[in-house]
Amino acid sequence: MSNEEYFYTFCDACNEVPMCGIKFLSEGDLVIKVKSWLDFPMSPPCLKAYILPQIRHHPKRLLYPIMRTRNKDSPDPDGLGFHGMKPTILLSLNLRI
Repeated sequence: MSNEEYFYTFCDACNEVPMCGIKFLSEGDLVIKVKSWLDFPMSPPCLKAYILPQIRHHPKRLLYPIMRTRNKDSPDPDGLGFHGMKPTILLSLNLRI
């Protein structure tokens, strides 16, 4: 007998509407396994749902906003990372009301 407890939610990996239903197994904050939520109307999900744990817990995952410092066509489109309220302030300065 298994003591695994699955949680149910929907997948937001793509823009499909309605979203696909998934169930997942977690240990603490880590998603360990993703399966199809069989009773959900949009089931089974696409492959993107099954790779959500790898995307969510990847060490190079984007954790803060980045502003491009060079043209995106540049061979090295460098980015500058921001923390706190600075991105919100920069965005509000560029708004035209």
